[in-house]
Amino acid sequence: MSVVRVFLLCDARSGVRFDDGGFPLGLDDAALADIDAMMAAARRHRVRVMPVLLDFHLCDAPRIVDGVQLGGHSRLITDASAGTAFIDRVLGPIVERFGGEDAVAGWDVINEPEWCRVPFASLQRFLGGAVECVRRLARQPVTIGCAGTWRLDLVTPLGLDFYQIHWYERFGWRALAQPVAELGLSDRPVVLGEFPGRSTLVGDVLDAAKRAGYEGALVWSALADDEQSAWPADVGAWVRAQTPSD
Repeated sequence: MSVVRVFLLCDARSGVRFDDGGFPLGLDDAALADIDAMMAAARRHRVRVMPVLLDFHLCDAPRIVDGVQLGGHSRLITDASAGTAFIDRVLGPIVERFGGEDAVAGWDVINEPEWCRVPFASLQRFLGGAVECVRRLARQPVTIGCAGTWRLDLVTPLGLDFYQIHWYERFGWRALAQPVAELGLSDRPVVLGEFPGRSTLVGDVLDAAKRAGYEGALVWSALADDEQSAWPADVGAWVRAQTPSD
């Protein structure tokens, strides 16, 4: 395992301070210290990380669990002033602090923004502001974890350093086998940012992705506890099979 995609703020249930109206005030006192600890662990184990700053659950309907609000922050995307404040006061300090960190392989602004039920133009504006923040404050590349290939026009104008596409078996094998060259993304490299670790056909997935022109792949997932997640031995076996023997 050489690169790990790690989720940070997710739906902003922790790490972020808001006023009573949901307007972002900044990071809480623990956020940067927690990320410091993560980076130290990455350096210690010689693993590089790709921090995922946000997740599409940010836009879920709000609900309270054990006194903590989950979701309920669509305003950060639909309200330009709230979005700008969030980028400046929350994302900016994180990116600036770790923008020169060797353990960071790249920045993923948000996981699968296509699932956010907000106006397209508002979402693209917010994503563009966040990408610009990373490009201004960090030397590492920036990407966005696209849920699939059906809404790539959301991200192609944003000046990403590489594209990231996710694939699950419910999307169909034809979607995975489609050559990257046909996706209109020839200006940047493309990686398979998620594929199901519980698949019994991991080798076939990786073979198909390689033939299609993907330049890398990240399995979902080493630690997430859901029906798609696993860290299968087949991944290591496939990688070894690609390495010429001495």
